[in-house]
Amino acid sequence: MSSLTISGQLQVARAEEALIDHEIDYDSREVDVLSLASLLDPCAACIYRAVGCCWLFGMILLSILALGVAIFWPHAPTVNYCNVELVWNRTLAMVVESALVKTDIEMESLVSIYNPNKLGVRVNHLSGNIFYKGAEIGTLALHNFYAPGGYVSDGLGLITYSALDRAAEMLIDYKWSNDKDLVLTVTGTISFDILWPNSEVLTSLSASVPPAIINVNKEPDQRYCKCQGNVTDVSEKWFLPVTMDDE
Repeated sequence: MSSLTISGQLQVARAEEALIDHEIDYDSREVDVLSLASLLDPCAACIYRAVGCCWLFGMILLSILALGVAIFWPHAPTVNYCNVELVWNRTLAMVVESALVKTDIEMESLVSIYNPNKLGVRVNHLSGNIFYKGAEIGTLALHNFYAPGGYVSDGLGLITYSALDRAAEMLIDYKWSNDKDLVLTVTGTISFDILWPNSEVLTSLSASVPPAIINVNKEPDQRYCKCQGNVTDVSEKWFLPVTMDDE
């Protein structure tokens, strides 16, 4: 009995030792897990901060790029025909008289060009068509003109009137008609270069010029006119006639 008792006690002791060893191993593993978590927490925080900083920097960079694109994105110059002068009754009368011996008449016209870009623009070619009651009566041309960024500049264009047979009708609408005004429509295209400050070409573009409705009997739109303060009588001052020799 004593040997069995001793053997049982040994088995119980061994079981207790195994249990103690298992608890110690479990505790050590818990310590390892806690140690690993304590190491990962600062790393996770660092990664989170790094990702946040990268996101913030990226948003700031994108905002700067978007602002830069919005500011420096190229825009077509705005063309206006308000600051041109012509004593219409005399000029149209002259056109009526010239229609007997000429096929077209040329005259110079001041054209206002507003450059909305931050950089200067060189207008290589501005070409327009002039219409009266749906029929083309002439053309407008302007070449090699520089317009500084953010300003309105005056260019000297050349107008060619070819439909001289309509001059009498235009004169009647302008001077003697009580229910009609002399209304012209100008359409066209513009090709231009945007220049760096050193005059090197940044980019070359072309665009359509929005149609302009010109009521000669009324005050013109002067939003983009350089010499609007010089226009004293808009019904009498529109174009600069060119002195023409009789053929």
